[in-house]
Amino acid sequence: MQRALLLFAFLCAVIAPAWSGSGTESREEIRSKLLPLLQRDGGAAGTEFYFSFPPCYEVPGAGNSLVLYIAAATRTRVLIEVEGRGFQTVRYTLPNDVIEVIIAPGLGQAYSKGPMDPPPIDQVWPGAGMHVKSSAPIVVYGVTRFQYTSDSFLAYPVHTLGKQYIISSMADMTWMYIGLRPAQRVYRYCPLR
Repeated sequence: MQRALLLFAFLCAVIAPAWSGSGTESREEIRSKLLPLLQRDGGAAGTEFYFSFPPCYEVPGAGNSLVLYIAAATRTRVLIEVEGRGFQTVRYTLPNDVIEVIIAPGLGQAYSKGPMDPPPIDQVWPGAGMHVKSSAPIVVYGVTRFQYTSDSFLAYPVHTLGKQYIISSMADMTWMYIGLRPAQRVYRYCPLR
């Protein structure tokens, strides 16, 4: 029995990475996922969004960027701003297509963290949230593309958000490196006004 379980675990470890893909989606893969969200809207399309890119560990180097993929059924004006960082840009969508907006990591993330740095103490970063506003419904998909890590999320429009949340955070993984201690998993009740 143990031999069978060991063989199964080995096969899963070898085969699972092949199923997970390359880790970086192409523009066409993203386009194929976003455009259907406009037709069968389950709450993903809207005209106003607030969000921040979750900080990923960042090793300085070429190619580190944050990318917004924005899909729309019509040509529409899109304002993208981070008020506290003095960033603002206007883009226009293409009908039934996806536009790509590249943003510097220092603008879209509340803070930067290297792989060996401990996490910062709990705090609020005023004005660090990204605000996206459009004239017609859009779908917004955010992708962090760094040299050694990536992350992505679908942004929810303001009209779908509630006022009470439980905010959870993962344990910080820097404990694997000598000299740093592990952070504990944290759950906080956060009523919004």
